[in-house]
Order: sequence, then structure tokens, then C-alpha cells
Amino acid sequence: MTTRGGEVVPRTVPPKAREATSESPVCHVRTSSAVADPAAQADLVAERRGS
Repeated sequence: MTTRGGEVVPRTVPPKAREATSESPVCHVRTSSAVADPAAQADLVAERRGS
């Protein structure tokens, strides 16, 4: 779990949040190769949020 802006973000990103995050160009570039693998994409998104 990661605290972001006083909000607890679960390791597994909800589909809706993942869709919203994929709108970001940087995130899209990082996850474009993992689009076929939702689990890997969620990990990348969570890693990005944690940094």
C-alpha cells in the first residue's frame, strides 16, 4: 500500500483508475509493452505512483 496525498492507494490498481492513468503519455510509454498483461501494467502504475 502506498500513501499518496493522504489517500491510501492499493497495490492492485482498480480498472477505472488504470484507465485514467493510461491517459498520461509518460505512463502510456512505460506500460505500452504491458498492455496485454494487466497485472504487469498495474505493477508499473503502482511503481510510478510510489515514486
